[in-house]
Amino acid sequence: MKTVSSLTAAYDISLITLTNIPNKPGNIAKVFQRIKADGINVDMISKTAPYRDLTNVSFTLSDEEFPKALAFLSQLKKEYPLLGAEVKSGSTKITVAGEGMRNTPGVAADVFQIIADCGGEIVLITTAETEISVL
Repeated sequence: MKTVSSLTAAYDISLITLTNIPNKPGNIAKVFQRIKADGINVDMISKTAPYRDLTNVSFTLSDEEFPKALAFLSQLKKEYPLLGAEVKSGSTKITVAGEGMRNTPGVAADVFQIIADCGGEIVLITTAETEISVL
């Protein structure tokens, strides 16, 4: 059985990291409800552990959707005055997937080593039992 059955790459991906979101119930939902209302399609999502009652959340979207996201960010800043936003566009997302990954130790280590050997910078990682995505 193969461990990895597919490898895909998506180009022209933007990363947005929202910082200093108050870590209160419902705030992350409000952020993504606003994104939904603006018709922005997000892909990878990663949230940090809270620190001093604040948290950060990162997500990716296509560079084509980036202008919509900028409008969304200015509106969100009004609701959360301490909110910071870091943006990076022009990235590539690599995804490896395969049912065999479920019970095979070390797949992530191998993926990260291959990226390091190629001189790639890992900016964001999301995982599932049978998938690893790296920005």
